[in-house]
Amino acid sequence: MSGSHYYSILGLPEGSSDAMVKKRFRALAKEYHPDLNPDEKATETFRTLLDAYERILKKDFSTNRTPPNHTTRPSSYQNAQERNQDFHRKAWERYERLRKEQEQELDAFYHSFLQGSKRRILRAIGVLSLVCFLALLADEFLPSVAVRDRVKNFNRTRYQSFEGARVNEINTEGGMTLFPANYYPSKFILHPDITVYQTALCRSNQYLIHDAFGTKEVVPIHFTFYWARIVLYLFFMFSIGMVFIRRKGVLLVLGSWFCMYIVFPMTLVFLIMNGRILSILTLGNWP
Repeated sequence: MSGSHYYSILGLPEGSSDAMVKKRFRALAKEYHPDLNPDEKATETFRTLLDAYERILKKDFSTNRTPPNHTTRPSSYQNAQERNQDFHRKAWERYERLRKEQEQELDAFYHSFLQGSKRRILRAIGVLSLVCFLALLADEFLPSVAVRDRVKNFNRTRYQSFEGARVNEINTEGGMTLFPANYYPSKFILHPDITVYQTALCRSNQYLIHDAFGTKEVVPIHFTFYWARIVLYLFFMFSIGMVFIRRKGVLLVLGSWFCMYIVFPMTLVFLIMNGRILSILTLGNWP
């Protein structure tokens, strides 16, 4: 008999994964297990389900295996009772054995997030996040750093920024790419000198001052980590907190993946851009 027959008994398409098979069997066992449903039809149904479940896991679809007995009638009521009790005992033992195997597999899965390389990676991400968090927090209180530069060229195309602001891309001789908000870049043609103010440790651009025609104008700079620092605070705090999560559950698994595949790449970009890692390590003295 083909394997599709046994998959159909569990109400699954042929080729379903073992995880899906186990999940489906657990759901059906709660409905038809003899200890939970005393109906004789439920007992026969559970026999069929258990046989199909074991065949699928073992990939044993041969016809020489003795199928569940649906037609044999006991010679007496006592024999029937004994057979039924024996079946209940064996079925429960198999059910418990399968349940323990599934628990062991789940424990091993959670254990991989609590020990070994994944836990070491999570701790390393937590340490990096703590360093970045403290640097961001210190920048809230330290005075800004003024960097003098000159505008080399600019793009006349205007982009939409948050809160309805319009920005233009400008490039400086110092290698910076800036997006001043609500400012006409043509003013830089005759007066290219600017002063860019950055945070002390993380070197995030805050605003620039442009002396155009004798008037110093303060221009906010958009599309920088400084304007997204609230999101950075939340990400770094979450990553730090995950180091102390030791309870098995969805939070442990999803939180670990989130730190590894979202927070960690973002942290690397944050540290590499504008030489932040060097600035943080030298307490803002270099570069």
